[in-house]
Amino acid sequence: IQNIGGDTDYTETGVQYSLENYLTWLETGDVNEEEKAVGEAAKDYHTAAQIYFDYNADGLSVSSAVNTVTAETMSEYASTRKGDLPEGVSIRGISAMLESNNTLRLYLGFNDVDPSDFTYSIDGINLALDYGVYSNHLQDKHIYSVSDGSKTYTITASVLTYARSCVITKNTKISNLGKTLYLYNKAAVAAFGE
Repeated sequence: IQNIGGDTDYTETGVQYSLENYLTWLETGDVNEEEKAVGEAAKDYHTAAQIYFDYNADGLSVSSAVNTVTAETMSEYASTRKGDLPEGVSIRGISAMLESNNTLRLYLGFNDVDPSDFTYSIDGINLALDYGVYSNHLQDKHIYSVSDGSKTYTITASVLTYARSCVITKNTKISNLGKTLYLYNKAAVAAFGE
């Protein structure tokens, strides 16, 4: 990589470029309208996360677009559950880790049983978590299951199931986090397809 109009070669040292710089470029750069919308929505999600974690949040606010997202808007992302939990297993929650690779995690509790005695799968494949979910696939539902060989319990969920759980809380900071994640996904689907 070379400095445009200059002779500095950054191949060895790289270039520091923040997420904020990239999102600003998506909003203002020479990109199409769908890509601009992705930048705006991602920046809004980033802002909601800053507010939620109280990280340099003074004076920040999310866009008015969050007012368009309601519990009803998110109803299609509710999880569905079937079967019987194996003895000693409980469902503790679901969360999304939105980092360089987006991950959906299902948390289980174990009471007087060894977790290694169970089989865990996603869509019938033995896995522990849904890893590497692209921003335009946060809506994709998968079947998560835990089985002891005789009893199997399944939950059908997506990353937006987690977002929905945020939206329906009474805590505005958490709710806005879910709403902006939903809007980011919608912009990514519009820009990049499903």
